[in-house]
Amino acid sequence: MTLRIKQYVKIKQSIFIFLFGILWNTVFSQNSKPNNRWFIQPQIFTGYTIGEYKSGFGYGVGIRCLYDFEKRFLGGPLFLGLETSFLSSMGFVPFENGFDYNRRNYLLVTPVLEQNYKWFKYGFHIGTGIGYYLGIQDLNRNSFGMVTNIGWFPIYEGKAVTPYITYRNDWVFDKNKTNMQSVSIGLNF
Repeated sequence: MTLRIKQYVKIKQSIFIFLFGILWNTVFSQNSKPNNRWFIQPQIFTGYTIGEYKSGFGYGVGIRCLYDFEKRFLGGPLFLGLETSFLSSMGFVPFENGFDYNRRNYLLVTPVLEQNYKWFKYGFHIGTGIGYYLGIQDLNRNSFGMVTNIGWFPIYEGKAVTPYITYRNDWVFDKNKTNMQSVSIGLNF
């Protein structure tokens, strides 16, 4: 009886290894033509902030540098890079008595993982990063946070510069949690 169980386990392991190998080759297959490139994405964004004590409109500006490292995952190329952005989550809220203690200003530095998908003449991208939010105001502490984005860009054959638009979501875990949902526009070089 134990011999049959051992044979059954070996067969299951062999099938699992075989299927994992097929999955690995299809998901992480190489591009047909190598496209090692750096992409630079300057961006500006504005949106609504939901904070613990106060909510309002904010803005930000930043740059994202991505490298296409020739790997594919679930049909789309993967990009790995670094984002640096200035985020003022209550930037459009007027100052109260000369100084607004509820304003949240951060300098974001985060590694970013992004993936692109193509659909006819359009492209979609999804990205995420967990990074360091450096508080640049007296009451803002240095904290960790998460940035996610999902967006759209047109595919122009042979063009070096393309515009893009993105829905962006920043979570900052400072003394009080802050969430900024914004629309980002930029160029992809």
